[in-house]
Amino acid sequence: MMAGRVYVILLTTCATVMGFNVSVDVTIERRIQGVSISDRQKWINIHSSPANPPDWRPADITEFEGYGANLGRSFVFSSMMAISEEDSTRPGFVNKTKLIEQCKNNPKQFLGWQETEVDLVHSSKTAQLYANGCGQPPKGFVPGSHAATAEFFQTYFENCMWPTTLDRYIIEVANECNVKVERCNTSWAEMIAVHIAVADALHNASSGGPQKALVCGPTAAYPEYEIGGFENWRDIMGEFIAVAGKSVDCVSVHYYDTFVGGEDYGEFATSTRTGNNLDALLDLQESFSFFSFGHVLPLLVSEYGTGFKEDELKYAPLNDWRTLRGVMGKLMQFMDRADRLLKAIPFIVDKATWNPNTLQNSTYSYPWVMWRYVNNSWQETHLVKFYQFWEGVMQNASVKACLSYKDLLDANIQVQCFAGTSEVHVIINNLDKYPKSGNLVIKNLQHLFGVNVAVNMTTTITRLYYDSDAQVPVLQKSVQDSYPTYIPLTPFEAMRISVTLPQEQANVKADVATKQPSLFLSTVSERTYYEMNNKMLVNISEGNPGLFQFNVNNSSNTIMYSELRLGLSASYDDMIALLEPDNLANNMTVTVIAANQTLAFDRSNLGGGLHIDTKDDTVFGALKFYNNINFPSQITPTSTQIQVSVQGKATLIISSAVLMLGEKLE
Repeated sequence: MMAGRVYVILLTTCATVMGFNVSVDVTIERRIQGVSISDRQKWINIHSSPANPPDWRPADITEFEGYGANLGRSFVFSSMMAISEEDSTRPGFVNKTKLIEQCKNNPKQFLGWQETEVDLVHSSKTAQLYANGCGQPPKGFVPGSHAATAEFFQTYFENCMWPTTLDRYIIEVANECNVKVERCNTSWAEMIAVHIAVADALHNASSGGPQKALVCGPTAAYPEYEIGGFENWRDIMGEFIAVAGKSVDCVSVHYYDTFVGGEDYGEFATSTRTGNNLDALLDLQESFSFFSFGHVLPLLVSEYGTGFKEDELKYAPLNDWRTLRGVMGKLMQFMDRADRLLKAIPFIVDKATWNPNTLQNSTYSYPWVMWRYVNNSWQETHLVKFYQFWEGVMQNASVKACLSYKDLLDANIQVQCFAGTSEVHVIINNLDKYPKSGNLVIKNLQHLFGVNVAVNMTTTITRLYYDSDAQVPVLQKSVQDSYPTYIPLTPFEAMRISVTLPQEQANVKADVATKQPSLFLSTVSERTYYEMNNKMLVNISEGNPGLFQFNVNNSSNTIMYSELRLGLSASYDDMIALLEPDNLANNMTVTVIAANQTLAFDRSNLGGGLHIDTKDDTVFGALKFYNNINFPSQITPTSTQIQVSVQGKATLIISSAVLMLGEKLE
């Protein structure tokens, strides 16, 4: 950062309490391009796998089964390499006979977990693939070529995988390899090539079988795409997608907010991804793959949350809170992309008994554990509160996402809604460092619960927030007869409003519901359109506008709402000037034309914190524009192009332009 400058990392249009209005309609199902959001195995995961005590004791398993949590990831390929050996008759290749025998004699066991609770991403650590171990010489077998690596993965896939009733396995080749190129004494082109070799081998092995191999890469860390005028994007992720995109099935990336100071660092010493920066990253990835292949490569998020730039970080409940809020905000964003997101695994682990500090020095315990070993006993950290917060949501098979509206353009307020035959859950999350307050309306509850049983409804309010006086994260539950219409939120607070029927009424309602064709009266499906002419990384300045076009096909349905997202990169000073509420028109003008009509799109504030690249003093994030009223419903195949022109006085790079339409399916 430039010397002498004070950065205000989190930005809103004003530093006071802002009002918001949230309206939920339980008669309208919300889908994302036809895909349901309500899949707990996609969202409510632990970065862990089945293990013997003390990692997972029977009581621990029972507790987390109650929360409806799933186990989500294991480095199985590299772990097996570390105990395998080279074939003496085939230098550089694994001894397949002994590898198969090892797997046959040691079949995978769920160790108290139910098979349906274990859907692991089968991953591999990068160091095991290279002779120098990327700085630490590896144990066991090290592949001598891409062919040897591919053969090992294929042999393991055919003989050693965790049992599953699902029709696919999700596989990663090399964890966070993009930041290990120099350490591994190799090139990025070589790392891309090994992904292609493994993907081709696994596709061959799984062809016609009961489980398809979905091979993901590059499992990238630190997606600082904007560095060097997006040179980092072009050289790393853009290059990977362009070269390997036809071979791999999915892109895998890790997304973290990162605190960079010492143990007493302030609130502003952070690199924020949650909110606008995450949207900009995802939109750029999707736009590039869509233009390259005609479809979006699905995304695997095998780690996300909050990181710390301290090698030895003292345990503090405040750091648990920083992880919790980093996970909550990103999860709410991922749910809005349910159609192109395979799985999202928060980086929250079990006990990390492999870490030396776990048993020897709990003061410096691994920052992401749910248990610390203190005074010869295991004590839960506050990270378990993430699973407690989501307990009961989407655990009933009848529950689907319902439609929610925000009529005040505050991108710091995130909303998800779920409804079933006897329950409604509304989750509202505040991305801002300032408190918020607003209003909530839940429409058509009588359709769900019936007029006669409405008096028997119970509302449970669950709050996840940071108590600055006690200096601990708090999960607080309260029960009342009716749902609250006024919603106060503390900084970064998540609130869940659950409206349910008593058990005896719920059973009656469920019996009746099985005779009804549908819980919902209508469906809104959100469709995403990407700029049709590959307009990415476009420079905008005074006298040099940008024109973006979208081909809105097969959209004769009524459009209930729309959102335009522009990924913006600018200098810190230009971005701050751009975001001043009264100065936007002087710095940036957005004109939208659809069906020969000029439409008024309202700009939101910038949700979440500013992500500042300290190397060249730039900010990168997505700015949202909304239209909930006068979007023409008569868009037809004869008027499919929507034009967006952007004129700016500040110098900007528009990384991507994405249009989302909420279409009511008749």
